[in-house]
Amino acid sequence: MPIGGNCANVQWEGFTCDNEFFVDYDAEESTLVASSHYFNQTYDSQIELTAGITYRFTVSTGASNPVLIATMPDYLPVLTVATRSIEPSSAVSNGPILMKTDANTPEVLYLTSPGASSIKLIIKGGSKTTSMWADDWSLKDPSSSFPKRAIGFATLVPAVLALISVSLL
Repeated sequence: MPIGGNCANVQWEGFTCDNEFFVDYDAEESTLVASSHYFNQTYDSQIELTAGITYRFTVSTGASNPVLIATMPDYLPVLTVATRSIEPSSAVSNGPILMKTDANTPEVLYLTSPGASSIKLIIKGGSKTTSMWADDWSLKDPSSSFPKRAIGFATLVPAVLALISVSLL
């Protein structure tokens, strides 16, 4: 069962947790930048996470740079695995993305945004096989108790090709 992270009290400022990251967009570099107050560090290419923990990514990138967590490094809304909104193809530009990880979570995921280089999320203890369905990874919409469904590229391409071949007959 996924659990929260470790937190530390910061005098006069509140607290910080090792499972919380803040995601911003660097317009000069066209990249996403994640930061952790707990580790006092910024990440622009890779973050190592541990399976069995629920992570919070607080996004504040603006409407033109929505962020989602995907199985591919390119921004493709069809590959969403965790979002804040009801539609699986939506992404977050201002608000939280919650991601519960366990042994079924893919070993590699990406924080991605259109036109920006992505941040690789390496899940230590995650699954080496990649499932297409978000509910297989226990990733849920924070505003709902229902798992999010996402259509994977491996399913989408054969389905589109089948439709094209049928329409050509």
